[in-house]
Amino acid sequence: MKKLQIIVALTLVLATSYNCKEVKKEMKEGTDEVEAAAKEMKEEMSVETIKFTMEPKSDSAVKGEVTFTETDGTVSMTAMLSGLTE
Repeated sequence: MKKLQIIVALTLVLATSYNCKEVKKEMKEGTDEVEAAAKEMKEEMSVETIKFTMEPKSDSAVKGEVTFTETDGTVSMTAMLSGLTE
């Protein structure tokens, strides 16, 4: 009778530990998926661009396009202008 109780107890311990490993594995897989989705969303949201056209005023012949781009908190400006003198 005592051997039967020990066998049943060991069987329960083994079954429980196996189930815990499966739960940890599934939790890790789920966490990895959430982290990947969060990274993807951050990449999509981290770039903002504002673009406008400059038109000549007064007697100036300068015109062109200016673009401001923010990437991860850093702003860069690109200007393509024509009508400037050296």
